[in-house]
Amino acid sequence: MKPSLLIISMLQRSPSFDTVFDYLEQHFLVKLIKLKIGKEDSLSTILTELNANTYDHILLDLPHHFLRKNCSTIKHNASKITIYEEDACQNFMPDSRWFGDFLHTYKKIAGTKIINTGHHVSEQLKNQGVHSIFIAKGYDQKTIKNLEIPREIPLAFIGTYRSNTYHERYKYIRHLELFTGLQTLRTNPGKEYNDTLNKISCFFSADCGIGEYMAKNFEAMAAGCLLLAHRQGNGEEQALGLEDGVNILLYSSPAEAVSKVKWINNNPQQAEAIAMAGLKLAQQQFCYDSLGEKLAEAIIQ
Repeated sequence: MKPSLLIISMLQRSPSFDTVFDYLEQHFLVKLIKLKIGKEDSLSTILTELNANTYDHILLDLPHHFLRKNCSTIKHNASKITIYEEDACQNFMPDSRWFGDFLHTYKKIAGTKIINTGHHVSEQLKNQGVHSIFIAKGYDQKTIKNLEIPREIPLAFIGTYRSNTYHERYKYIRHLELFTGLQTLRTNPGKEYNDTLNKISCFFSADCGIGEYMAKNFEAMAAGCLLLAHRQGNGEEQALGLEDGVNILLYSSPAEAVSKVKWINNNPQQAEAIAMAGLKLAQQQFCYDSLGEKLAEAIIQ
């Protein structure tokens, strides 16, 4: 008999995590609840209404601003609960409204398993006594695919970069726009996003000052783009299997990023080989099925 797992997630989660939740059914008898949480909602009430005490495990995929208000309930159920958290990197970002707050919250729920998506973030939290488990972000293989079509856009970034939290990203992107002709694009999620990724030869990632690799990196690799990404350091690349010049191109400064773009233009065949190695790595390590398998192991352990 499979152990039972109650998953409590958000009604309008972005990106959708349904593929991961579906995969978990291979390991658990899953009950998935998606909520629209308001300010007055209480985790204690939610768990009571769902008869949470009858489940072997509970996975909370809920926003930090809600969990931080329900520490006593989480701590009371710590032996059953695993928290999945994608944004704890903001604990270490001085410009974030949540600077230091994740650690403050985690200390209140000592003993609760926390899944964190950055290797260095997880290591820092563990050094502070948090039961942190590192599982990298990933991509939904049902949505993101290499369509093997001609790539008409040489260099591009897709997404948002005008925010106080990600102001370093803005500076890098503006520099590349000026000196390399980088295109900055916006798309709707799903098919339009994947179709656009497949038109891009090199995807420029500017996760500067974040300390971990965002999901866009793995989505771009999985769509067959050559990924040109900001080097995070602190063992992040080694933990993910990223090797500069092998399955990714890395930079540490705007000047180095511009230099790497020139190298790509002068060495198209080698650039294509790196892109294909990145595609293979993404398919093996970062698809949602792989993430789901790691998550299942973390929940059980």
